[in-house]
Amino acid sequence: MPQDIEFHLPFPSSVSRDLEAARQRNLGWVRQMGLVGEGRSLEWFASWDMPLLAAYGFPYATGPALDLCVDAMAFFFVFDDQYDGPLGQDPARAAAVSQQLIDIVHGATPPPGSDACSVAFADLWARCVDGAHPGWVARTAHEWEYYFATQAHEAIGRLRGTPADMDNLVLEHTQECTRDEAIEAAFREVDQRVERFREQARQVPAMCHQLALTVPQRAAVTTYVEVMGFWMSGYHAWQTQTRRYTSAPRIIPHTGPGYFDEVLGA
Repeated sequence: MPQDIEFHLPFPSSVSRDLEAARQRNLGWVRQMGLVGEGRSLEWFASWDMPLLAAYGFPYATGPALDLCVDAMAFFFVFDDQYDGPLGQDPARAAAVSQQLIDIVHGATPPPGSDACSVAFADLWARCVDGAHPGWVARTAHEWEYYFATQAHEAIGRLRGTPADMDNLVLEHTQECTRDEAIEAAFREVDQRVERFREQARQVPAMCHQLALTVPQRAAVTTYVEVMGFWMSGYHAWQTQTRRYTSAPRIIPHTGPGYFDEVLGA
């Protein structure tokens, strides 16, 4: 979606008061993990302002809690970019790389000499599960495994010239409409999804009552719904201003991979 398009997202927007300090801590972490090199790589990564995205999405988080959110965002985007090169065209290698990361959520420790993504994800996973409920750990491990496993599937799709998800195709191509018509259709889709979310959110208190949740449990559910609203408004605010999207065509050569440093390997 063009960066100058503003969707109407009627949700509150707030930013963690620990944002500035989190920016510095995150730069230290990505360098320590080896996710980002020096010079132009570090400058390019810093211009994305991943801490701002996390601070929008988790405005109540500060200190180590915010750092975990920021570092997770940093890992995710750096990892995902690695498939904008040869790796994204090699299903067998993508599957092998993914298995290394899947093994981590099942208790494996990256051996000496492992790539930076494996080292960084192992650090993130250890921090995530520290003190977490076993049920949450199991659900989250499943979500990460599913995400990593899709990388090989998407690589196959690239070789076939077919998208992994038809819903993610650009409206201009799928519906053969003009740019203005495609943007108008996107507006309608967003409005419909927003209204669906708001309607479901209005049903949450009654659902909590039917489930006989305790007061603390209801408060947790209410906060969760509120944070989903923060994420929608916050991500839109971030993605319309981050240089990751506004400056990429000028920074990353279109003839090469979508990254400066290769930090994922098998």
